[in-house]
Amino acid sequence: MSSRTGTFCVAGESDTARSVVYTVCDGVPVEQKIGKVSDFFQQEDGSFVGMASSLDAGYSVAEQKTVWGGRTIKPYWFYWDGTQFAEYSAQQLGWEQLADFDGLQKQVEQRLAQWNQQQFPQGFVQIDGEEIPAHWKVCDIWLRENGIININYGYDYLSSNGNGGGGRRYDTFLIEAERAQLIDSGEGEYQKSLWS
Repeated sequence: MSSRTGTFCVAGESDTARSVVYTVCDGVPVEQKIGKVSDFFQQEDGSFVGMASSLDAGYSVAEQKTVWGGRTIKPYWFYWDGTQFAEYSAQQLGWEQLADFDGLQKQVEQRLAQWNQQQFPQGFVQIDGEEIPAHWKVCDIWLRENGIININYGYDYLSSNGNGGGGRRYDTFLIEAERAQLIDSGEGEYQKSLWS
């Protein structure tokens, strides 16, 4: 592939499900460190996307032992900084700051209401003979340098006997001209950085 960064090549390693990225420096291939990122590719705007796997699909608790339900695969965004591929940095936002993006708070409220109606129509779960409040809520909001906002949602409940569960999901919005467009959604959650 060729880009504003110069020439680079992506190869996959079948035993690790990760991309190996090489750039060419003075005619010599140089492996770039991008961690356990797979399906690394360049977008039309010149930025790069790679997929990363995390153990964050949701969990159950039995006798106070937590068991995660599975892995998720989510996109992460990179750019060429002149010497290496770097992940777009993120800053944490508060709920009030979403008002800066036309209609985003309303979209999030509608999605939460829909998920809560589907999963917790009574506003609680019954476990171990107890009615425990349960509902989806906003956990973290990350604004990335490239105009991407990742919003993490979650729910957790635990009985007095130490049994319960929880779930995690995310929405990814692209911000353009102060408007938010939903571009991805799924199970799991985003951190400030892929390497944090």
